Amino acid sequence: MSGAGIYIKTDSGLVAAATVPGKQGSQGPPNTLTVGTVTTGAAGTSAAATITGAGPVQTLNLTIPKGDPGGELTIIDNGDGTLTISDDSIVDHGNGILTIGA
Repeated sequence: MSGAGIYIKTDSGLVAAATVPGKQGSQGPPNTLTVGTVTTGAAGTSAAATITGAGPVQTLNLTIPKGDPGGELTIIDNGDGTLTISDDSIVDHGNGILTIGA
């Protein structure tokens, strides 16, 4: 049992039925989060993030895996202000979004 409150005694022990809030503390200092190291991880590994330090001063360190190399693109100037780009790895999702690779 910890803190002030109302407890009910049961066969398995005391169960908190209500808690009595304490006085509001003063506001602490704002946190400062800065970006520390950004490392390229091995291809196929997961991205990772760690936060070091204690509030209010902390550092965010990131590991971002290396991506696979892209394929070769063929770009054709149609002569009318448009280009045609061909590559089997480009997928047009029909909603204004293109994905390259995978």
